[in-house]
Amino acid sequence: MRVRRPCCLLLAVLSAACYDYVPARRDRLMPGDHVAVELTTEASLALAQLIGPLVTTVEGRLTSVDTTGFAIAVTQTRLRDGRGYPWNGEPVRVPPSDVLSVRVRHLSVVKTGAVVVGGALGASAIIAAASGAGGAGRNTGGGGSVHPQ
Repeated sequence: MRVRRPCCLLLAVLSAACYDYVPARRDRLMPGDHVAVELTTEASLALAQLIGPLVTTVEGRLTSVDTTGFAIAVTQTRLRDGRGYPWNGEPVRVPPSDVLSVRVRHLSVVKTGAVVVGGALGASAIIAAASGAGGAGRNTGGGGSVHPQ
C-alpha cells in the first residue's frame, strides 16, 4: 500500500527522538540498561587500541556492573568532535577509574508526546494527500454529457 510506507518511515524517524540520556548513580545501574559512559582523558588514550582513537563516550547495553567496572555491549562510540560510529554489540569492559560520568537512556515524556501528536498529524496529512491525489483526474463514470439537439 502506498500510504503505509511513508507513515512507517515518518514514525520510525520520529521515534528516535523519544529518549534522553540522564545522569545515573552507579549503584542504581542494572544489566540491560542502555548507558552512555563518558571516559576520562587518560582512559580515552589507554583504551584507544580497543575502541579507537579520540573516543570520549561509549554507548551500549550494560551487561554487568560491579567493583571491577562496567561491561558494555557497545552500540556506538562518540569522538571528541561529536561524531558517532556504530558498533554491533561488541563487548568492552571499562574500569570504574576510567569513567568520568554515566548516563542512562530514559524515556522522555515530552518528546514522546510530541512524537505521538506529530506522528498523528503527519500520518493524517499523508493519508489526506494520498486520498486526494488518488482521486484526482479519475473518471468514475458519473456525471452527464450534453447532447446537442
